[in-house]
Amino acid sequence: MSQLAEGWKIVSLGDICRLINGRAYKKKELLPEGKYPVLRVGNFFSNRSWYYSDLELNEDKYCDDGDLLYAWSASFGPRIWQGGKVSYHYHIWKTDLDNSRVLKEFLYYWFDWDTDKIKEEQGAGTTMIHVTKGSMEKRTLLLPPLLEQKRIVAILDKAFEGINHAVVNAEKNLANARELFESYLWNVFTKKGKGWIDTTIGELCEKVEYGSSSKSQKEGSIPVLRMGNIQGGKFDWDKLVYTNNEEEIEKYLLKANDVLFNRTNSAELVGKTAIYKNERPAIFAGYLIRLHRKEDLIDAEFLNYYLNSIPAKEYGKTVMSRSINQANINGTKLKQYPISVPPLVKQKEFVEKLHKLRIKTQHLGLIYQQKLNNLQELKQSILKKAFSGELSTDTIH
Repeated sequence: MSQLAEGWKIVSLGDICRLINGRAYKKKELLPEGKYPVLRVGNFFSNRSWYYSDLELNEDKYCDDGDLLYAWSASFGPRIWQGGKVSYHYHIWKTDLDNSRVLKEFLYYWFDWDTDKIKEEQGAGTTMIHVTKGSMEKRTLLLPPLLEQKRIVAILDKAFEGINHAVVNAEKNLANARELFESYLWNVFTKKGKGWIDTTIGELCEKVEYGSSSKSQKEGSIPVLRMGNIQGGKFDWDKLVYTNNEEEIEKYLLKANDVLFNRTNSAELVGKTAIYKNERPAIFAGYLIRLHRKEDLIDAEFLNYYLNSIPAKEYGKTVMSRSINQANINGTKLKQYPISVPPLVKQKEFVEKLHKLRIKTQHLGLIYQQKLNNLQELKQSILKKAFSGELSTDTIH
């Protein structure tokens, strides 16, 4: 916009808003139960596993219904809190607004729009996006008078009511597509037929092996696959580190159909797996476990499907050890996983059926994911007009 509309001003966030950090809790201060729930970034978005605190803090270290919050590390973005009084973690800001200049709802929508801009500036594929308090306070926005802010918020509320309803439907359909496949997996591994035997992972493997613990580098002769390279049950070969250590290469060189298990990660991601398909020579890092299968007893694809089934994941939750931000399933516990298996020829038949169903459900998933992407693009287009002074009621029709 070449010329500012009447009454609009360019301001920095720090001019109209003070960002207040929560408390940087120590591990011993986070309790399984206590007086105050502790709002962490995981709880902010999706994780419903809460820690608590008995500490009595300054009032600015608590938030309550109606407070505008912003998570700024890893997963980030705004939220108007409606979960009652909680203390909040250092990785979340509470906003103290100059109400004579800015509406909370207007700033919430601006935060929502600006969050996508921050992602773009951080670069595609960044896994640990964060923004510092100082740089956030320097970010600029076009601020209209309060009456214009109210008008813009009213238009956005109406527009996003319809968009949010469409998003909910698309997300439900996406979840249904995934549940269709998971339901079939559940039936395969719980409704055993004739000739199935009850056993354990340890009985079906010669051994389980931890990967290389030596330091890798940006360049080298052989890539080192790490836990971040396991994406969606496959290996992502875009972000690699390397090694030139010949002893490590000889010891940890992968062979076709090796199943790798991620033993350490966040609680939601620990236990993810992938099968090495001989894409290119590679070794594997220490947070991964290679399962040396008895190939006459267990098919690699069948084993991989089992480890990604609900029965296996539910069992994993019972044996994983947890800290504040990390979970672990070690090799000893992995070998104790219970599994029922049919003869090898039957395993391959199930694998073929699972492959076909997965292709169908993935196709459905792509359709619904594209709908979600289109809705997000529409939302960002409307927000862009709102914060450049170009929003009218005609914009949303």
